Amino acid sequence: MRKFSILLLLCTLMLCLAACGNQGTTDDDIVGDDWRTWGTIQDTGTLTHDGQMIDVCICITDTGADLYYDRAEQELYATVQFPVPLDSAASRYQGTDYSDLDGDGNSDLQMSFDQDGEYVTYVWYWNTVRGEFMDTLAD
Repeated sequence: MRKFSILLLLCTLMLCLAACGNQGTTDDDIVGDDWRTWGTIQDTGTLTHDGQMIDVCICITDTGADLYYDRAEQELYATVQFPVPLDSAASRYQGTDYSDLDGDGNSDLQMSFDQDGEYVTYVWYWNTVRGEFMDTLAD
């Protein structure tokens, strides 16, 4: 009887462990497989371009910023360049405003950075013809 009880207990334990095992996990479920989990994103936001709302992730470098679609696959949407390199730009980053500054119905970018206690804001306008952000208004 004692052997039977031990065997029953072991079977129950194995069933419990099996129930806690892999539940059909796919590669998409693996932590770290989604590029957004890597810790390289400084901000997220929503742009409006050509009447469409576009969710983006912002990755800051010392020379500019890359805007990626906010999706599991890392796909570049746009890039902006700083007028001059900014040392440790990612740690100085304060935020982005996506307001339509020129009234064309498209989001523009205003990125703010802390430079030794003072805020510096860089501005880029969306150029519909070229399909890119530019640091000046252009035809």
